[in-house]
Amino acid sequence: MGLMLALACAAAVPSAGCLITERPDYRAAPAYPPSIVTPATAAHPLDRIIVLTPPSGGDAGGGELVFDVVVREPNVNDDLEAKVFVNRVGNAANIPVSERIPANPAASRPGERPFQFVIPASALVEGQCNKIELVVASGFVGSFTPVDLDESARAVWWAGPAGVDLTSCNR
Repeated sequence: MGLMLALACAAAVPSAGCLITERPDYRAAPAYPPSIVTPATAAHPLDRIIVLTPPSGGDAGGGELVFDVVVREPNVNDDLEAKVFVNRVGNAANIPVSERIPANPAASRPGERPFQFVIPASALVEGQCNKIELVVASGFVGSFTPVDLDESARAVWWAGPAGVDLTSCNR
């Protein structure tokens, strides 16, 4: 009888080796920054200077530049905001484009978001090198600064007339 009582007590009391005394350390999944690439079919790839040609008919204010990019965002459920700056110097710039790039996890390539933006010729300074920047982030503080610089991407194009002094393109 004493043996049966000892077995019953042992079965009723949990073993110290089975107790969970520490909380598991569940870490949030790492956030990866977006990146910007130009597809092979892009009219204005990232690795070339855009040579501006005067529009036919002498209308200096006509025309536009169309940019096609792919924003790669591994965090497929995150919404992004895209801003385009033309000739930004510090906190002064022409901002012809500011729009959301919504998440679309159901897309055929969920981590890739095609994005197109248009710069009217009137946003460019005629006769000089123009800096066109695309900045993609989860949001912005004010007009210019991404909420988190580590969670943003930036691409730059240079556009100017044929024969422009390319040393002016480094601002």
